[in-house]
Amino acid sequence: MSDKTPGAYKHLCGNDKRKKKLKEDEDSAKLAEKSAKFFKNFKNAGDTGLEAVDERGIRTDDNSQFQRQKLDLNQPSTSTFVPIYNTSDGYEIRAENHEVVNFTQHSEVSTQLESGGPTIPENDSNQVNPKAEDGNFHADAQTADQDIILDDPALWPTPINSASRRYLVTKGPVAVINDLYPKRDGESFDARYFQMSHNGIYHRREWLLYSRSQNSLFCFPCSIFGTQTMHRSPFQLSASNKTGYTDFHHKGRSILSHEGTQQHFSSTASWKSFQKNMKSSTLIDAMTEKQLKSEISFWKQVLKGILSAIIFLAKNNLALRGSSTNVLDHNCGNFLSLIKLLGNYYPPLTMHLERLKKNSTSYLSPKIQNEFITQCGNWVRETILEEIRNAKYFSIIIDSTPDSSRQEQITEVIRIVKCSKKECVVKEYFIDFIASEEKTGNGLSTVVVQKLEKDKLDIKNCRGQGYDNGANMAGAYKGVQSWISKISPKAQFIPCAAHSLNLVGVNAVERVLQAKLSLGQIQTIFIFFHASTQRWKLLNTKLNCNLKGHSTTRWSSRAESVQALSTQYWNVVEALVEITTSDTFNSDSVAGADSILNIMLTFRFLLSLKIWHQILHHINICNLTLQKGTNNLDLASKKLEALLSWLKEFRLSGFEECLSDSCTLAKQYDIDTTTGFMDKRKTRGIKRKRLEELSEDAAKELTNFERFKLEFFNELMDNLISEIGSRFGQLRSCNQDFGFLWGVGLAAGSNDSFKQRINDLCEKYEGDFDQIKFINEMNYVKHQISSLLPNGRDIYDTCPVEVLEIIYEHDLQSCFPNVACALQIFLTLPVTVSHGERSFSKLKIIKNYLRSSMGQERLSSLSILSIEHTITDTISFDEMIWVFANAKCRRVPLE
Repeated sequence: MSDKTPGAYKHLCGNDKRKKKLKEDEDSAKLAEKSAKFFKNFKNAGDTGLEAVDERGIRTDDNSQFQRQKLDLNQPSTSTFVPIYNTSDGYEIRAENHEVVNFTQHSEVSTQLESGGPTIPENDSNQVNPKAEDGNFHADAQTADQDIILDDPALWPTPINSASRRYLVTKGPVAVINDLYPKRDGESFDARYFQMSHNGIYHRREWLLYSRSQNSLFCFPCSIFGTQTMHRSPFQLSASNKTGYTDFHHKGRSILSHEGTQQHFSSTASWKSFQKNMKSSTLIDAMTEKQLKSEISFWKQVLKGILSAIIFLAKNNLALRGSSTNVLDHNCGNFLSLIKLLGNYYPPLTMHLERLKKNSTSYLSPKIQNEFITQCGNWVRETILEEIRNAKYFSIIIDSTPDSSRQEQITEVIRIVKCSKKECVVKEYFIDFIASEEKTGNGLSTVVVQKLEKDKLDIKNCRGQGYDNGANMAGAYKGVQSWISKISPKAQFIPCAAHSLNLVGVNAVERVLQAKLSLGQIQTIFIFFHASTQRWKLLNTKLNCNLKGHSTTRWSSRAESVQALSTQYWNVVEALVEITTSDTFNSDSVAGADSILNIMLTFRFLLSLKIWHQILHHINICNLTLQKGTNNLDLASKKLEALLSWLKEFRLSGFEECLSDSCTLAKQYDIDTTTGFMDKRKTRGIKRKRLEELSEDAAKELTNFERFKLEFFNELMDNLISEIGSRFGQLRSCNQDFGFLWGVGLAAGSNDSFKQRINDLCEKYEGDFDQIKFINEMNYVKHQISSLLPNGRDIYDTCPVEVLEIIYEHDLQSCFPNVACALQIFLTLPVTVSHGERSFSKLKIIKNYLRSSMGQERLSSLSILSIEHTITDTISFDEMIWVFANAKCRRVPLE
């Protein structure tokens, strides 16, 4: 029978069909076997790689290398894994929550770009990160990490910019593989469409993406590289199509149809070409990026040099501007002159100065200077305010003075206790200068409260107020302290101890005629020499140190004046004698020197100088101690008690000691001990005798020394002792309220005394303490502190700072929270306003008569940079440059 007969032809066709059916069954069995091993291969995969076929036959690269990481593979088989096909050299598994759960690539292609300085981001979502490591700002990396969800293309930003395109190509397409997909119109997507077969060989459809949020399909290359001129495919992501392909009834036909379109071929070719060029760094974008990085690095170095110059001048209270803003002019000012000087040794600034042309970017203008000064000042201020908020309790120190433009400036100083495991230290921070025309207590208190609200400080946490003794500040009814006490009753007012001590001396002297006369004569001697350069030059040839004058506001100046004259008494006398005997001085100088000599060469002047030297020396020591910012009320109270004790002792025996020393000096200088005393006025007629005058001894007249002691020494000492006893009542009262927490009060206190003191404290600071727990804590804290003190220390010698440091050092604040809180409040209470007075010294240097037109914001920023220079030294230049670049952002996306 011929093979061409119809029957033979029909037989051969049936045989071919059977062979084909057997081949398909064999392939299906192999596929089923590979699918059963899909999850098992994940468990067995190590450094040698993963099985390249999943349960649906999706192939991956068999030559991939992987690094094992933490993965719980004992989860049910319904767990969803998302393969991320980065490149041909890596494979990564992500869970549905987008977190990496097992394998990562052994090497990654990094596309993070350094940015910063004046570089402007394209939109707000791509802002650079100021806290990047080593000061490098990775704008693209941040955008990709935060805004692009790799396994959901419907959530990608549209249009896709160059940075996002580089990131997506680097990471590669992500296939979301689920056992079951949600249905849409009765049909759902099937994961088998992620693979295609040709002649029994399976290939992965890398381009096909599934979106969870839209339950739709997208094409990876068309969505990234598709052009606007091409025909829009439903698989292409665009601003008008974020839904994707959703016709799951015809998904197979549509996928095959899309694969054959010219648009898909073109987009895929662009994708693979872009991927290849990225690896070889031949992209135009890569070259541009390299140039951009170089330019960014250059500008960052330039701005760092500019910032260094500004901060240096601000810390040293130097003016920045000159009469010209041209850096090439001779009178361009300190800032531009310093930039030129740095340019001789700092290459980036050298290149920048060489590139400067008219209308080119220089970052050297006065406006840029002000912006940098303001940014740095705000950074320092916010750093301080953050510390204050962390400390919770604070005290305010307010004072005011007119500046060079006759504008009233209020200084704001905040006092806190900064506690850590290493140490507990009292800090007084300058915050701001506030321009105000208010003079009344109500007006000033309103300004203070509004400023605290602006600084985001709760006035209810204010526990202390520190002002000078002015009526508008310290007035009990209409002063600032009374108005703030109404708002925050727990804010205790403590008059400045240094000002109060000054007033002690002023008031004591004003009521003693002989004391005023002595101090006036000492000031007259200084004025005589200081008024003439010729006389001053002659005096300097005789003295080892210059004479000092009195200050109406600083009592310490009197101590310095008296000490300088007392230690160089005879040298001043010699200078006066030379003036009276010299022919080079005019008649006024000779007459003035002669009259001063008649005063100085008397025993009364010598004795009063000796007495004043002793008194003012001890008062000055106490005054200087009170002005330290780290003082507390306990230390101030002890210093004042020591001064009061010395004054009482000196009143009993001091006059005789000074008289003996003065007699020794008078003998050495050949001065009569009877000179200088005022004779008692003689009366006409016979003195009437009184009934109580029983004998002639009782009516005996006083000698010069006795009368001087009675009219000068005793009266002066009584006034000083009385003033000190009456002017520090509030300070002593606050110290007694908390005195049971340390030292003698803690060591000698009993349970009953502790209860009474704690009750009083809880009434005064209602809401700050738990009364019952506070009493229980006091029963144990004494023994705990005693056991933790260093060897040789006794609890009687402890101070409040030491007790608080022991509590924090050994983490006992959770055991004794009320004790720690009470000590913190006590140490927060202010002692003096000396820190505010020191800020006025900076004010007069910064805003002098040559800089009287300075703005308020610039004044405050320069002041805080200079006063809080230790914090200024910690400014991060990279962060300041980032803030500056972000503030200068002008570019907006055009699409």
